[in-house]
Amino acid sequence: MYQIDVPSASPMLPAGSAPGVAGYFTDGSVAGGIDPTVVPAEFLNAVMLELLGIVTAGGVAPTKGSNGQVLLAIQNLIEARSGNYALDTGAAGAYVVVLSPPLTAYPNGLQVRFRATHPNAGACTLDAGAGVRQLVRDDGAPLQQGDIPNNSVVSATYDKPADVFLLNSVVPSQFGSIAKLNIGAGLINDGAGNLAFNFAGQASANYFYSQF
Repeated sequence: MYQIDVPSASPMLPAGSAPGVAGYFTDGSVAGGIDPTVVPAEFLNAVMLELLGIVTAGGVAPTKGSNGQVLLAIQNLIEARSGNYALDTGAAGAYVVVLSPPLTAYPNGLQVRFRATHPNAGACTLDAGAGVRQLVRDDGAPLQQGDIPNNSVVSATYDKPADVFLLNSVVPSQFGSIAKLNIGAGLINDGAGNLAFNFAGQASANYFYSQF
């Protein structure tokens, strides 16, 4: 979905006309002397702006050549109506969400879920309406690049004593410390996005489980 951008497009929205009698489109009939319906720019502008309104409200940036944005935006808006869930409207490293009803303070144990519209490049913050707080791993350590993938759904809990949001799941930067405990031994990525076991002397393909 995108806004019309041809050289002949008006830089300003033309003034609207007075409402007429509601009707329907027709191809007309030469034999019957019925003219086809003329589609005015005013109608096309209304359709375009309605669709663009859905796309932007759903947290999607209108992009020329992308034809699934209205559907994605509707899906995002449906998700945003469920619990403390919202769409990220912040910038890189600074996630911002607006919950309904708005928050004026963060109670201990508050659960927040949001869809990240950009990946993290390192340490991050989260503002869920009551001020900016650090967004950290579940062990309290700062996030590292790649811990929050683009378009992922992030779940975090506010920890009042530390005054931070703790992620509710393990992130990639923690895998090294987990491996030292021998947790997940034998699990590999087979190169095609499949999670598999790779025991000595046995092909990993025999232990296919799921897609990442």
